[in-house]
Amino acid sequence: MAIVDTTTRVDTFLYPRVRRAFYTQGKHWVFYCDATAIVYKTSADGSTWSGSTTVFTPTDSIFFNGERWAIYFDGVYIHYVRHDSPGGIQTLSYRRGTPNGDGTISWSAAEQVVETGKAYDALQVIKDSEGYPWVSAYGSDRINIIKSDTNDGTWSTQGGFPYEPIANNHHGSFLTPLSGGDVYVVYMRGTFDDVVGRLWDGGADSWGGQEQVTIKDPESFSRGSIASYGDIVYLTFLEENEDIYFEERSAGGSWSETLIHNGTTTTVSPAICVVGTDGDLRIVWASDPNVGHFYYKERISGTWDVSATDWINASGSTLVANNNNSIFFEEYSTVMGIVYVVGAGSPYDIIYEFLGTPPAVGWAGGDISGVVIADVGKIKGVELANIAKVNGVA
Repeated sequence: MAIVDTTTRVDTFLYPRVRRAFYTQGKHWVFYCDATAIVYKTSADGSTWSGSTTVFTPTDSIFFNGERWAIYFDGVYIHYVRHDSPGGIQTLSYRRGTPNGDGTISWSAAEQVVETGKAYDALQVIKDSEGYPWVSAYGSDRINIIKSDTNDGTWSTQGGFPYEPIANNHHGSFLTPLSGGDVYVVYMRGTFDDVVGRLWDGGADSWGGQEQVTIKDPESFSRGSIASYGDIVYLTFLEENEDIYFEERSAGGSWSETLIHNGTTTTVSPAICVVGTDGDLRIVWASDPNVGHFYYKERISGTWDVSATDWINASGSTLVANNNNSIFFEEYSTVMGIVYVVGAGSPYDIIYEFLGTPPAVGWAGGDISGVVIADVGKIKGVELANIAKVNGVA
């Protein structure tokens, strides 16, 4: 257990569906609100942390809320999206940068305006396999999916966007990138009556028909998360009856369902992490059955653990909420980290812990996850010719 910093905001990691930490360049990176700005810190060992660096400063305290900003690390670049009201104008903004080995970020361009005039929350940002950024935003019973037709750190909204996947009476959405520029969006209809989705065909530049993901009733759109591996989509969520479910969409487009955990509370927000290079998975949640504990189940070679692993015991530190934490979208160099908030009152402590063993500093290469360099075509979807360094090594 390592204390990253303190904060007066209990909602800095709201909700687990958005990932705010990752590992690259030989460092653990954590993004959070310190009550004055959205900042980040880095650590070489996950224990001793750097000073904070400001990413942006919202104009009002309401925009510090974890629903009003999101980050995404694609293995090369970090992307962020945020909602604010500079000069009283509702503004959705985007920026991309490169995390460096010295703990700095080299930004590709100035912060870009995506859209103005609309109030949004439940933000998410991703990058598709062709390098184009996407934003999902929810507001006033409206989901807007927005795609840029530039992939150099600037933003130019592509024709046909913003796109509303369903006309009305719907809730927040989940985006995940697939291969070939494809993207899948999952969203919830009605009063969380069921879960549906659509595939964006990157080759045809068009949306497919609406698909039924499950007829189960989610507790809310905030109590779930999405991930992908190749052309396979993974979704986990808390159902109204307190159980955690896992949904999988095959590369062929069919959905299947697995009960992960018979729950006892409606406050759980499960999150999913892609493990290793074979599409293995890990689902993490807090405080069920024991308050203040973090649990996970793994799926290795297609088989889920029978029993959950009791990973972290934070019960002695007063976990502020079961939905105020964030895990990695996927393992990086075998590392999966988690950040969460503890404390009986303000200021609260931001805690970081991780599974796995980071590579030795100065790793000289030879293979990547057991694959010789000569046989590796891409890393995180990026051609080797376009990658200057791996974990800070040229």
